[in-house]
Amino acid sequence: MRTHKTLRPTAGALAVAGGLAAGIGVTADTPTRAAIRCPMISARLGLHWPYSSMPENSAAAIDAAHKAGARKVEVDVNYSRDGVPMAIHGSRVDRVTAHTGRVNAYPAAKLKTFRLRVKGVYGSTWMSSQHLLSLYDALYRAQADGMRVSVEIKPRRLTATQAHAVALRFGWLNDWTMIDVRSYYRPVLAAMRRADRRIRTTLTVHRPVIPGPAGSVMESINYKRHGAAIKPSAVRALHASGFQVDAYTPDTSAEFATVPFTVDQITTNNVKGARAFLKAHGC
Repeated sequence: MRTHKTLRPTAGALAVAGGLAAGIGVTADTPTRAAIRCPMISARLGLHWPYSSMPENSAAAIDAAHKAGARKVEVDVNYSRDGVPMAIHGSRVDRVTAHTGRVNAYPAAKLKTFRLRVKGVYGSTWMSSQHLLSLYDALYRAQADGMRVSVEIKPRRLTATQAHAVALRFGWLNDWTMIDVRSYYRPVLAAMRRADRRIRTTLTVHRPVIPGPAGSVMESINYKRHGAAIKPSAVRALHASGFQVDAYTPDTSAEFATVPFTVDQITTNNVKGARAFLKAHGC
């Protein structure tokens, strides 16, 4: 999956990646320009408000992310009353629709009729023409756009039936290389691997776990929760143990400037900002 272009050394070979723009100096833990890679950009929840007028986890947001240059999209999963994986971030429908109650209080057919708020803010009356998607609908839309997908399982625990429900949707697409499953909870990832051994899993963490845990292929480091830059030394250690590394949700120029270009992926809400920043530094 690591198909990133390695840049040739330039006159700025000893500059910090992004450091010139951010006023950051070179340190012993800073990669040289020759070591810089070009991370894949993954759009968290698609390209959604306030970075577009599209609601999160919607077909339009997936399309907008693709058009903005993201090669991957993150889609969230909670379950309907009849066990169908639905593309929604929270366990309740209140924030993103005009309805109330838990996702698992409604059958999938009813949930798919719910229109999505543009802002995804409680009480907002700005409704879009987009409807709540099933996971399969979101995967199909991403596949049609030629995008990879990171599926974040939101519940802390999964039954075997719930894990198989997700794996079944992956199988319908018949493209196992386009998808990985992410969670903060290791038992969830283990349940997904038991459901189908072809599933690749990503552990999301608040701080780097080195060496990475057995079974997963990527470690996603929550940039904002930790409140500090992801250090190149941590990226090197994870690569050495066979893991890819995702920087999770840096969104501003200042945040992008502190992410090592040696990470394999940047998951961001601000796809256009990430693209502009990487382009300014040779990607």
